[in-house]
Amino acid sequence: MVVGRETELRRVAGLLAGARLRRGGALLVTGEAGVGKSTLLDEVAAMSAGALVLRMVGTPAEQDVPYAALGLVLGDVTGELAALPAPQARALAVALALRDGDPPPAFAVGAATLAVLTHRAERAPLVVLLDDAHLLDQPSARALAFAARRLGADPVLVVAAQRTGEGGPLAEAGLPELLVDGLDAAQVGSLMAELGLPATPEAAARARAVTAGNPLAVTELVRRPDALARLALDDPIPLSGRLVDVFAERARDLGPDVQVVVALSALAGGSAALVVAASVALGVGGPALERAERAGLVDLDGDRLSPRHPLVGSAVYSSLPPEQRRRLHAAVADALPPGRTDERVRHLAAAAAGPDEDLAAALEEVAAAAARRGAPAVAAAGLERAAGITPVASRRADRLFAAAEAAWAAGDASWATRLCDEVVRDSPGPAPPWRAAALAGSIAARAGSLDSARRGLLGAADPAMSQDPEAASRIVAEVVSLAFYLVDAEAGAAAARHAAGLLTRALSGAARGRCLMTIGMAAVLAGHSGEDELGAALRQLRAPRQVGAGGPTRDLHDDEDAVWALVTMLWLRGSEAADELTREIEERRAAWAVGALPRLLFLLARAGATRDQWGPARSAYAESTELAQELGQVTEEAMSLAGLAWLEARSGAADECVRHAGRALELAVPRSNVFAQVWAGFALGESALAAGAVEEAAEHFADLDALLGRTGFADIDMHPGPELAECLVLAGRGEEAAVVVEEYAARALAKGRPWALARAARAQALLVEPAGIDAAFGEAARQHALTADVFEAARSRLLHGQRLRRARRRADAREPLRDALEAFERLGAVPWADRAAEELDATGATVVRRGTRALDALSPRERQIVTLVTEGLTTRETALRLFLSPKTVEYHLRNVYARLGISSRPELTALVQRER
Repeated sequence: MVVGRETELRRVAGLLAGARLRRGGALLVTGEAGVGKSTLLDEVAAMSAGALVLRMVGTPAEQDVPYAALGLVLGDVTGELAALPAPQARALAVALALRDGDPPPAFAVGAATLAVLTHRAERAPLVVLLDDAHLLDQPSARALAFAARRLGADPVLVVAAQRTGEGGPLAEAGLPELLVDGLDAAQVGSLMAELGLPATPEAAARARAVTAGNPLAVTELVRRPDALARLALDDPIPLSGRLVDVFAERARDLGPDVQVVVALSALAGGSAALVVAASVALGVGGPALERAERAGLVDLDGDRLSPRHPLVGSAVYSSLPPEQRRRLHAAVADALPPGRTDERVRHLAAAAAGPDEDLAAALEEVAAAAARRGAPAVAAAGLERAAGITPVASRRADRLFAAAEAAWAAGDASWATRLCDEVVRDSPGPAPPWRAAALAGSIAARAGSLDSARRGLLGAADPAMSQDPEAASRIVAEVVSLAFYLVDAEAGAAAARHAAGLLTRALSGAARGRCLMTIGMAAVLAGHSGEDELGAALRQLRAPRQVGAGGPTRDLHDDEDAVWALVTMLWLRGSEAADELTREIEERRAAWAVGALPRLLFLLARAGATRDQWGPARSAYAESTELAQELGQVTEEAMSLAGLAWLEARSGAADECVRHAGRALELAVPRSNVFAQVWAGFALGESALAAGAVEEAAEHFADLDALLGRTGFADIDMHPGPELAECLVLAGRGEEAAVVVEEYAARALAKGRPWALARAARAQALLVEPAGIDAAFGEAARQHALTADVFEAARSRLLHGQRLRRARRRADAREPLRDALEAFERLGAVPWADRAAEELDATGATVVRRGTRALDALSPRERQIVTLVTEGLTTRETALRLFLSPKTVEYHLRNVYARLGISSRPELTALVQRER
């Protein structure tokens, strides 16, 4: 029975219509308990005629069973595993306990889930209904959220319902949301009439006032005039309070045996046999179950027994004294059939009245089994429970720390941080706390406050140096990377001092590489070159490792050091970095090791943006942003958004630039990510300058100058001096410009690297007398030739041509202006190409424009797909690479063909080759 949900039903009907037209979709239905979410899902199922409907309900009993919900949703997948790519098939089979193997990567399980759902939708539209989604086990919820985010051209609709305010992967997946609110007074009256209750306007208004329009509250409370009368007219019912009391009171009225049956129904995972067996063991007979069913407290359907509503079971269970709840868990544990060891251990742990090492060790084994199945969240929960009943303090700290590592592996930053804090607070020994502090710092560096990260990591560095130099080398490397985001030269210097101390110890080659990298980066942050240390670091990080005593030498770079090597290459502005980044990214994709992908994609985008690969850079920034958001890596999300905004500023996409820069600032400012703030500021300043808004641009660059001044950051590569000087010159404020240029040039000379020297020479050339124009810009060109930054070189050529034209040397101005125009058009720097064309036209030269490139009109996702399919990948291989379904790839390709006016892959390949 649905009352007053016309708007919600129209929304769902539109999604169902889309599924029938082969358009996928997802919807997160939220609302307080009892507001009618389950009833809405009932209606969705009823409206899904002709579709295959899969429905499951999350339960507390199965919340800690890895992939329990996914197994219920997918059912038998044995016939579909053979059609999946091998990594996906292996991951899904291990997750669903169909085979043994290493812990499956979560993204691989998610991709396999997407593949199975889309395969089933080939026969008929598929509707997946997830009720009480906040009670799904975390691994299943992550896999289903992964699939729901990527539904495009496949006729699959996922509708998940969960309580407002509950977290979890589905709530954090960014799905479209539908809030189901309380009924109004007229709708409450209609519901009361449907229930056969007096529904006068006065009665309906009173019921609406005391229930806030909650349908379950109306249904339950208006049946109890005594309860209704006790409630104040203007006091809505908080469902976790008074409505829960109503359920508990009704069970109490029916006697203690009924309370036991209802509470057991909430613990037994829907098994009627288990409830009956546990009831008998507790001395409760069959009549209690019959009374509970007649009272509408439980639903019995064949061998399935469950509370009528989750609130019923939780209310009755919570109303029992702690010792009685423990007896219930013990009875369930005894009644479980052989083979359900994990559930038995969890119930025994809940039944424990005090510390119990044997039981804690058993829980630890259950957690290890969950980890092997790729369920780190379940493992973390088990380890935390084990720690809670561990009698020895040091062992408790070990288990808590292991739980923190598992929680972080599951992507839950707040849970992992809380566990780390507990270890630091309660641990009796020196070793676990610094490791926990370091882990908390690493988590904060990616998903929290960078100030907190700095404190945690620097606090862990000293004890780590004396107890574990290898680990200490990793910590100092993280600190100097953190100093980069914080724009904090002092933190970098502190990391360098620790690294220098570590270099006096016996270290592995990789650890020496990390320390040298730390020292080199800290030197750059302090305004120096750092080139020698960074070069030495790169040689160590890329050197083969020795395996075992006297063992063979082979390349065993671990994931972390591979990333550090690539970062070092980019700090050295190495031209080969992009190719190595691409290879590393593809290796991570193939291995489903996605944790580092946001950072690697960001680095690849940066490498492309500082060269002439703006289209691929835009795609890499966009994918990095998407994955970082999905993985909760807020730092990388902010950086990628800021980098994307900067690229959009140069491309002339002003609206997108403002939107992405604004979002980057929203993420960066509260977390002290100063570097992202600086990049966003550069983006807004260059966008204004490109549009000719000189005063606005000058204000942005002056704000950046002030921000960097407050931080004391000395690296001249981050300073907007040349851009600010240009704005000041254009605004007729030459004296102010001269001060900016003098300071910038001095600091660039101190650093001695060509990129900064080229920009300094360009800024100086804006102020020289006409006779010195060619010499000044010639020095800029000479330094630019030592770098790969096409845009910066073109900017200098444009300004050179502008100065020559204004000095009435029109013929001489044409060559640098033509060079600038060609470079800007090749890059796709539209506003700058327009400016170069205008300047060239003003010299009297004939201007031949290259025209807009067709590929520039494509979205970042479309560009990614075009790149892959024109490199020879099949649709399926492209889908696998980008974590999409093949039909979604085909959908994007159809859009590409329509936009470009072509109809086949050979035509697309030919077009791409022409534009290259």
